[in-house]
Amino acid sequence: MAVADKYEPVDARPRTLSAPGAVIAGAWALGILVALASPATLRAQAVYATDLPEPARELLRWGADLGAASPLGALRTALDGLADPLDRTTRWFRAPDPTGGASEPEVPRLVPVAPEDTRTPAERWAAVRPHPVRRVLLVGASSIQYAVGTELERLMADTLDVALVRQGKVATGLTRDDVFDWPAEVASLVDTHRPDVVIGQFGGNDGQNIVAPDGAIHEVYTDGWAAEYGRRIAHLAAVTQEGGARLVLLGMPIMRSGTFSKKIRWLNEVTQTAVEAAGGLYVDVYNLGADAQGAYKADVTVDGRTGRMRLDDGIHFTRLGGQYVARHLLPRLLTRLPMPPKAVDGVRPATLVRVPIPAAAGRPAGHALAFVPSDVPDAGLPWIVVLHGAWSGPGEVTEQVWTELATLSAQRGVVLALPDGGPHGWWLDAPADPSHTLATWLRGPALTTLATTLPVDPSAPAAIVGLSMGGHGALLAALDEPDRWAAVGAVSAVVDLRRAADQAHLAPLLGPQDDPAPWATWSALSRLQRSPTGLGGAALWLGIGEADRHHADNVALHDTLTGAGVDHAWRPLTGGHDWDLWRTALPQALRWAAEVVAPAPVVEPDPPQPAPAGEPG
Repeated sequence: MAVADKYEPVDARPRTLSAPGAVIAGAWALGILVALASPATLRAQAVYATDLPEPARELLRWGADLGAASPLGALRTALDGLADPLDRTTRWFRAPDPTGGASEPEVPRLVPVAPEDTRTPAERWAAVRPHPVRRVLLVGASSIQYAVGTELERLMADTLDVALVRQGKVATGLTRDDVFDWPAEVASLVDTHRPDVVIGQFGGNDGQNIVAPDGAIHEVYTDGWAAEYGRRIAHLAAVTQEGGARLVLLGMPIMRSGTFSKKIRWLNEVTQTAVEAAGGLYVDVYNLGADAQGAYKADVTVDGRTGRMRLDDGIHFTRLGGQYVARHLLPRLLTRLPMPPKAVDGVRPATLVRVPIPAAAGRPAGHALAFVPSDVPDAGLPWIVVLHGAWSGPGEVTEQVWTELATLSAQRGVVLALPDGGPHGWWLDAPADPSHTLATWLRGPALTTLATTLPVDPSAPAAIVGLSMGGHGALLAALDEPDRWAAVGAVSAVVDLRRAADQAHLAPLLGPQDDPAPWATWSALSRLQRSPTGLGGAALWLGIGEADRHHADNVALHDTLTGAGVDHAWRPLTGGHDWDLWRTALPQALRWAAEVVAPAPVVEPDPPQPAPAGEPG
């Protein structure tokens, strides 16, 4: 008997299937396809899948018909029906309803009042403060069902005095109402829970073809798609409003895939346009998944723990990523939704409100953010104006140090007002651009509106504190009106504009540096070197990091003031020109300013009490 040679080379030549084998293999493949995908899924793919040639769509339709006629397809449909209720989550936490289930009387939204209003600050504030949001419904797809939704709910339950209900369902959106009808779901939830606001996030699953009511199929990036998606958002807003709530839609964050991120950016634009047209609010979160350069962020650090922000798919968030997003997202929500905070150690943190500022001084209508304590005396409260930096606004400041500012405002009984001067404005009137009158706007319309709308005591001392560009702006404001401010704080201030990193935006305002006069006129360092006592009697705080590019200029300012005998607080800090330093330095400067305008009361010791009769003294 011949023995096979185990060392005989293997024939590696490719072999082809015979015609009967190809038929059998195709039948097996189709059988597996029908088994794994329900007939409804196959039909949906034939409609909604993007960039699919018509022959492939026809094959999917044929497979769906075949599956519907087979017992296997019927079984899959039945199993899908049984699994559907399991594929969603409700709230993990339910905060006690602070209203006891009863609706509060509607309070007018915060609007500016006339300067000649004779009511006390407390009376004015009681009349115009925004209606508090007490009940929140949070809805959406996998982001709400999992990490972001659960961590946002946890954070809100820990810090806010609101009742919250969360409903998430994976792999859903507004495009595929055949899969899940979110407007109907929201209408039912609103009817049951009677929220003041519905916060939703959709879009991650919506970048596919959409079918209009007339049966027309619209592809992504087309006007027809945008119109139909906008109609669905308007419908969602309508059912929300019919239930007495307001719709707030969150955008979607950047994704690891550049192609997917492009689609997400377009979806965000469509969503923002549609929800704002329907009377709702849009909150941008795209950059919460990005680094300082706007690129996809892989890792995050929360409470000293560093780890991945997303799962392996580069789309869904890890729990740590959810915590990071929640901590940055909540302040963004609070800038638009006045949700009352919980008391901490018997003190209720201040409420963050948004104050509209009418168009004036050549500037369009704008706004400011403000932290207002819950207890307002009849005479009102002292206040501190906080100016933001060149590349940011009051929203970024509150996002970075919301807890610190809310706590400080409440503990010291002081209003913190953060006007929005826009990026790269430098808080000055531009000699090279007469239309740029930011200094005039701040001194006049902005501060007047804030002082007459917020519960501010007009006779109490006020302080102004700024960060980076805002630190320079605070010094300019005090130099222009030295009698107005009791205290001035400059954190990492750009005191010499000739060394600012923002030259591209400063040159159109001040002109070329070949003409040094405007640059010197508007630089706080030059002005104080010419007149070291120009701040009058205002207390002054200067703080700068040793690695800050503006450190030498601040030291020069410190030396000038010291040489002229001008008393001031000088704070050398550790760090550079970034939020790693500012997260501690800005609250430090504000606590110092609060001590000037709202000093802590001196608690006298109780006098000794005589001992009861019959006991030793």
